[in-house]
Amino acid sequence: MRAFILVVALFVTSVDAVAGDCRNISTVCAEGPETRVINGLEVYRECWRYHSEYECLAAETVEHQYCAELRSRGCSQLSSACISPSDYGCLTYEQTYECPSDQPPVEQAVLDCGGQLFCLEGSCFDTGYPPNTNMGRVGAMLSVMEALSDELAVDTVQVFKGEDRRCGISLFDAVGAHNCCSVSGWAEGVFECSFNEKLLADLRKAQRCHHVGTYCSNKDWLGVCWVNTQTHCCFNSKLSRIIAEQGRPQLGKGWGSATNPDCSGFTMEEVASLDFDAMDLSEFYADVIASMPTLNADDLQNHMTDRMTQQMP
Repeated sequence: MRAFILVVALFVTSVDAVAGDCRNISTVCAEGPETRVINGLEVYRECWRYHSEYECLAAETVEHQYCAELRSRGCSQLSSACISPSDYGCLTYEQTYECPSDQPPVEQAVLDCGGQLFCLEGSCFDTGYPPNTNMGRVGAMLSVMEALSDELAVDTVQVFKGEDRRCGISLFDAVGAHNCCSVSGWAEGVFECSFNEKLLADLRKAQRCHHVGTYCSNKDWLGVCWVNTQTHCCFNSKLSRIIAEQGRPQLGKGWGSATNPDCSGFTMEEVASLDFDAMDLSEFYADVIASMPTLNADDLQNHMTDRMTQQMP
């Protein structure tokens, strides 16, 4: 079963609120200047009572509703990483889930020509040949050459180059929480998500993006993260993304960081040094096989009979 990886954010404050977790945000005089008699003595003060407001770190754990949605779809959690550490503990976790593909497994009917006889007016001969078990890889490599040609038509300096694209996950803002990194739909905060964030969702659905990482792009004075930003490198095609992912380890190239991603492509010298035979292109094989036409044995037999009849005097 094919699966895809989703990265979501779980906002967590994991400690009890104590005096050290609070700060004074305002103090106003509630009872102004006057002279009062205390134990028979007149005492004057500018302010007799103050009203102070404090902002404190709450003892709570808040999980984004998208996490529950993923679990309901049969996704399983792969890892959990703290992306907002603080003196109070971890304030924000990044959870990575693996989800089953929404599409059914690809099945392709093939014509096994091994041991078949072709007969024309009583004269028969064996048309059998061993089935080609490498058709998927051959088709994938042809697609690699085609993709390379397309990339060169756009940029003669680098090929299989990605583009830095980002989306945000907000826990709370003026209009409430919204997740602009969701790929399951735009019910959450659709009006708050930018055009580029919606475009990124479409590119991720097409499996054209590589997730680089997540960082906090907006936090308060306590270190609580209010907006997490996901960074992706997105490519011209799914195949370009696969080649970039498979080729970078061979060249010793990383992806940079979430705040400063490296979505650069390969020079022609680097492409020439790549070992395509060592690449795992199985993710693309299913697409190649699915695009091939299904051959019908009866139609092929009739077609061959017609062609042979036309060739005979």
